[in-house]
Amino acid sequence: CKVCDKTFSEKSNLTRHLKIHAVARETFDCDVCRKSLTTKSSLVSHQQQHQYPNIILYRQGEARLQCTEATKSVAEAPSTVVDPTWLDPKTAEAAAKRSGGEL
Repeated sequence: CKVCDKTFSEKSNLTRHLKIHAVARETFDCDVCRKSLTTKSSLVSHQQQHQYPNIILYRQGEARLQCTEATKSVAEAPSTVVDPTWLDPKTAEAAAKRSGGEL
């Protein structure tokens, strides 16, 4: 990239990257947290974080579940579709254990 000197192995990745440097670029805003992203694919990936919270395994086969104000607001937001698995601590923990890794 001539703007920030970042390198890419494929031209398509450079082309996509150059869009972030455009002066009058279109942005894609998250309807949950209002974060502004530069590509539609970034927005889709970002929104999945709101729908499927990260459950970090702190011991093999066991997940640490936390109910924070931020997760409550996402779960209660009428415009957000949340998989019911993650709303119940027991089903969320079982899903995390089945996955064998971080979700």
